[in-house]
Amino acid sequence: MKRTKQIALAIMITACVLLLVWMCRPARADIDYTRYVAAARSIDAGKRLEAEDIVFIEMPTGSLPADYYTSPDQVIGLIAAIDLSEGDLLGSNLLQTRPQGLNYPFQTAGTRLMTIELPAGSANGYWLASGSKVDIDMIARSADEEQPVISLENIEVAAVLPAGGIGGTVEPGTVTGSGRSLICLALSRAEALQLADGLANRQICLSVICPD
Repeated sequence: MKRTKQIALAIMITACVLLLVWMCRPARADIDYTRYVAAARSIDAGKRLEAEDIVFIEMPTGSLPADYYTSPDQVIGLIAAIDLSEGDLLGSNLLQTRPQGLNYPFQTAGTRLMTIELPAGSANGYWLASGSKVDIDMIARSADEEQPVISLENIEVAAVLPAGGIGGTVEPGTVTGSGRSLICLALSRAEALQLADGLANRQICLSVICPD
């Protein structure tokens, strides 16, 4: 009986000690976590990211700089600037909107850019510049040829390269027959094919669309 009491007392003392240890433990602060976007697999530089290319990794909130992405909508469609490995957290320094070396501002994906010589008569006394809109009429070179006029309407001027090669505007009087100014046009695939055919077989006339 005495031994039983000793065992019970030892158990009670042990339980009390464990309870005191548990009550005196340091309080653990609650940690907030944020889901960050990471590469789901190896991704080659230049690849446009799709939904299958990304996963989420939880990290303590604030442990990464603000330019690391937290939403798939922020990264899908962007292009890998370098080779990425599986698990790489994705920040703005690793992704870009355009392939390396491509510098065609304000042009949408799929636009065809075609640069042609700007005829002196097509300046029309107008301040041609990036963003101007023009109609392009392609006319048979010979009056004997009974071919309809082919027209491309509301074509955007992507850039103008005056004589001398510096981009900007073409001011009235600066385009001459010997100036060889160039005009870069933003076209669809079909429009680019029509213009290419017209350059070989027709006379090209530009008419500027005056803005509102």
